Amino acid sequence: MTLNDLLSFHARHKLIVMSHNQNRNRELGQLLAAARKDNVLEVAEEYLLKLMRTLKIPATRGNHVNTLQHIQGYLKKPLAADDKFELTETVEKYRLGQLPLIVPITLLNHFFRKHPDEYIANSWYMNPYPIDLSLQNHI
Repeated sequence: MTLNDLLSFHARHKLIVMSHNQNRNRELGQLLAAARKDNVLEVAEEYLLKLMRTLKIPATRGNHVNTLQHIQGYLKKPLAADDKFELTETVEKYRLGQLPLIVPITLLNHFFRKHPDEYIANSWYMNPYPIDLSLQNHI
């Protein structure tokens, strides 16, 4: 385990953690900020314990909305006004329970294909369902 391994792992999973608990996400970030090459194993052990405790907390619609809005911020400059409106409207419909979570995630993925961002591309939050599971919609 290297410091880079730990930081890369967190970067890939940060948005998932954020969707479970905003405060615990900040705590994990602070823990990693104190990590150094000479204490990485101790920090990693504490990090994984806290991560698992955080993931036991069910993700909420409100935390997903916050996470989606956070991701939307990465598109602030490149998106045209009508695309920003569509994205904001889609997130709002999710917040109101009118759309499932996969809809705003799919729209975000569409915009990030046009306007790539390495951090977002590496985030597991943006691809929540393994392709092998596929959706159960056969219509």
